[in-house]
Amino acid sequence: ICGDDKDKNFRKDVHSSLYHFKLKKVMEMLKENEKNMKDAADEESFQNFFKVQMELQKWKKAICSELGTVIIR
Repeated sequence: ICGDDKDKNFRKDVHSSLYHFKLKKVMEMLKENEKNMKDAADEESFQNFFKVQMELQKWKKAICSELGTVIIR
């Protein structure tokens, strides 16, 4: 019985760690893409960066939902 609890906790910890890592990477990508949006040379490139930003926001929302966290920025 004790081994099963350790296994469940281990799996939960690994799952949580992976999602926190993914969230960190998505947040970095959001920041970089936001910089690219500000530096966009024309409307077409801005629109492309904007589409990427919206997709990254969806990923962030999904990861936060999985983790049960809320990020306000």
